[in-house]
Amino acid sequence: MPRRRSQSTARGLVLGIVGVVLGLGLLLGLSLAAGHGDVKLNNLGDHEFQAGRTDSLGKEIAERGPLLLPDLAGGKTRDIYLQRLGDKWFAIGAGTRACTIQWTGTGFRDPCSGATYPPDGAGLTRYTTRVDGVALYVNFRTKVP
Repeated sequence: MPRRRSQSTARGLVLGIVGVVLGLGLLLGLSLAAGHGDVKLNNLGDHEFQAGRTDSLGKEIAERGPLLLPDLAGGKTRDIYLQRLGDKWFAIGAGTRACTIQWTGTGFRDPCSGATYPPDGAGLTRYTTRVDGVALYVNFRTKVP
């Protein structure tokens, strides 16, 4: 026996209302849960960037000078130079793309201000590095004074 249209409409209406009420309850619950805590967006993603193998990076730096790496997040503010002096590694901020710090062969030079900096990048923004086995890691959350 076929259903009467009024029963199907009433059942659909009730199911729709229940769905909306449940959805609003879920949204309200998530909003309250998010409001009860300290959400830190700067803790998203890895704390360190693996720059590569120290043997191949060291060889390239010895042949060509510090290695310029573009901002991995797609921005324009965290381009860095990787530099190796003896057994120490340095991750040096390269400035903005409008005025990228340049390697002169003996140190760094800011083409916009004319300022010069030593090969270890002292005076520029530098990030901590660490070597684990043959892997070089750069921590963009910790700067070297």
